[in-house]
Amino acid sequence: MIRMRAVSELFKGSWGYKHNLRPLIFSRWRQEGVLFSPPIRLCSELVGCSNEQMQCSEEEPEKAETESYRLHVEEDILSNMSASRRDVGYLATAEMVFPQCDEIVAPISSQRRWKSKGENDVHSNDTVQTGALSKRLHNLSSHAPVVPALEKWLVEGYALTKNVVIVALSNLKRQGRYKQAFEVADFIWRERIYAMDDVDHMYRLYLVGQSGSVEDVEKCFATIPSKWLTEKVYNQLISCYIARDMLPHAMNALERLKNSGQTISALPFNQFMALYRHQRQVGKALELMKEMNLSDVSPDTRTYNLLLSTISKNGDPDGVLRQYKTMKDEGIVPNVLTFSLVGKAYILAGRLKEAEELAIKMQSMSLKNSHLAQDLLLAVYAQQNRPEELKRTWKQIGKSSKLSARSYGVMIESLGKLGLVEEAQKLAYRAEKVKRKLPARVYNAMMDVYGRHGMMEEAERLLTRIQKEGFKANCVTYKHLVAGYLKIGQLGKAAEYLKASRQILKSEYSNPWFMSFLLFLNHLADKGKVEVIERTFSYFTAPNKYRNTAVYNALLKAYVKAGIKAPNFLQRMSSDGIHPDAMTLALLSEADSLQEPC
Repeated sequence: MIRMRAVSELFKGSWGYKHNLRPLIFSRWRQEGVLFSPPIRLCSELVGCSNEQMQCSEEEPEKAETESYRLHVEEDILSNMSASRRDVGYLATAEMVFPQCDEIVAPISSQRRWKSKGENDVHSNDTVQTGALSKRLHNLSSHAPVVPALEKWLVEGYALTKNVVIVALSNLKRQGRYKQAFEVADFIWRERIYAMDDVDHMYRLYLVGQSGSVEDVEKCFATIPSKWLTEKVYNQLISCYIARDMLPHAMNALERLKNSGQTISALPFNQFMALYRHQRQVGKALELMKEMNLSDVSPDTRTYNLLLSTISKNGDPDGVLRQYKTMKDEGIVPNVLTFSLVGKAYILAGRLKEAEELAIKMQSMSLKNSHLAQDLLLAVYAQQNRPEELKRTWKQIGKSSKLSARSYGVMIESLGKLGLVEEAQKLAYRAEKVKRKLPARVYNAMMDVYGRHGMMEEAERLLTRIQKEGFKANCVTYKHLVAGYLKIGQLGKAAEYLKASRQILKSEYSNPWFMSFLLFLNHLADKGKVEVIERTFSYFTAPNKYRNTAVYNALLKAYVKAGIKAPNFLQRMSSDGIHPDAMTLALLSEADSLQEPC
């Protein structure tokens, strides 16, 4: 009814007859992709516009084709129509296929504009309206329904163009109001405000996934027309399942995508690769690479970055370098993130010259990620025991860019590695003065320095201070405390902080906590304390949770150090879905000659 009333009001006045603009405006709407549904045709006929006038073919006056006349008409429209009738764009975009985009901009991204061909003509009022609608929705209570506000917006004669909706969704997402953002997207879909494509449906799925249950996600997926069930949409469905630890459902969705006959890229596989990276499951990540090969899907740069990161997290620099070689052999172009991972692997493997060359190469590649090159170079010079080069590089970084808390943290840790504790303390004080507070990255770096040198009294004083000032110690803080107490041989104190760290976890998995746990296990393994390490393993882990190859290697090392054979160890690993690596096999060969446990 709203659309029909808009047509009626637009054409029934004497102004419309005076200028005889009905054929011209229908022509413009048709050029812009308006779909004339039967109700609109009927309404136009009731106000005296014939079907022939709607067709507006080549018999129109030549002046209607000139840009100057079009601008004159638009000015006349704006000057003569009342506020309730002004927005021709309301009806024009209500059933319009959105213009072909030069680049895809996500409706919920931080970007403010949807760049499209002819947007200055089609969306002349959007600049004002985008902010106005976003402000209205912002002023609503976070629990209030948004549909009444959208309906009122339309009744007042304003447009709900794609550009307006994009900004509204972006602002709602930024405020964490996902349910309201989904209501906006769902209203656009139900009311057919404009034609939606697979990207729009993908974001509908994303928003319901953020605000609803998995049943809501599946119901939303079921409403999407089959022609828009593209890889992007399936990828979002897979993401929703993975976020809820519903791996079998995610696998099933991937199989459905494979069976749909579409050409598949690495995009959905990268979802699983990111999961295995999070879980540090190197074996499963390598199996996924084999599956991609069998499915004729080529991995991309992100696939390899995730794989390299997974291997790196498990402390296998040689494995990182092997996969990097495979990546280059396959012709996949590495980026700055790839080089950062490879550079760290070079450092751990003792190939410091190659790490330095790579860091220098990275500096000329990307201004956006220049901090990665700078961090790598600082770490290389610290590892090479080159304090003068370290300080010279730090001075250059300070001149070329604004120093972040991250940069201060890396430099403090580098000074600590060189034994320059006083200089690290001075730099931490300077960072606090510049940032007007003690950033978490900085005090954690100082915890690393104190823990590295066994200065646990200083570490405890710093912990007390940050707690008094209202800061909360996080898992990284506790990791350095655990490492420090292990260094000075206080196992009980290290265990106390390991438990404290576990108690503050807010997610199912934490890499800093896992690193603390692995440090603790390896300390027990080096001492050959089999009973203690087995109890610790049982207390802190569960199937599919904090169990991976590195953890099992620590267990096996404890048996070897204690001179006790580990019976059925490979079967034990296999039951948890864990694959042995080169270190496992080397330890097993040592364990084979040992005696059976009593």
